[in-house]
Amino acid sequence: MRGALVTAQRAHAELERLGDEYGAVWALRLIGNFQGWLGHSGDAERTWKDALELAEHVSPRLRDEIRGWLLWEAWWGPPKIPEGIARCDDYLDEARRSGYKRFEAIALEIRAALKAWQGSFDEARADMSAGRALSRELGDMIW
Repeated sequence: MRGALVTAQRAHAELERLGDEYGAVWALRLIGNFQGWLGHSGDAERTWKDALELAEHVSPRLRDEIRGWLLWEAWWGPPKIPEGIARCDDYLDEARRSGYKRFEAIALEIRAALKAWQGSFDEARADMSAGRALSRELGDMIW
């Protein structure tokens, strides 16, 4: 895994040198993944936030993918529960405005886990039910 991180970092440097913005943002997304998978959640979150800033101007699809990883990071990463819930709320608003149902389902499901940790079990169950219903509506039986 460490070797993959080094390779992604080298690729990112080369893509930046070549002026390939999309490729450079994609490489940052991968770097964040490897950092997170290696147990460096804070580094992953910072990398994804940097990537998100760049992706805003490069690709809405890539921007949304990075937002998804930041949602997962709200669950397993360094943000405290209230900050994670706030992130989910922000992303839920954006998903509902854009009509991106998959993103809405993920945000609801992660917010449910955070609310359960907070002890708000009724709210957590409602969010999880809503998120799972959206996932089923989209044909996604894994989530």
